[in-house]
Amino acid sequence: MVYEVSRARSFYRDASVLPTAEERPALRAAEIMRAVYENILDRIEKRDYNVFGSRVRVPTPLKLWLALKTWWDYR
Repeated sequence: MVYEVSRARSFYRDASVLPTAEERPALRAAEIMRAVYENILDRIEKRDYNVFGSRVRVPTPLKLWLALKTWWDYR
């Protein structure tokens, strides 16, 4: 799991440099998903990569906060 989390973060990092200022608003939904999925990766790391216990999830209020913050950042 350490490898997979690192790999996913690398993909997110590579993709974050691609959009131009004009393209950013069109990528709002994708960036909201990225913010939520990166939070899941953070939670996996905090659990020492144990994904076989209880489900790793982002609470709904935090998802809403991440969505609003990302939407604002990409407006």
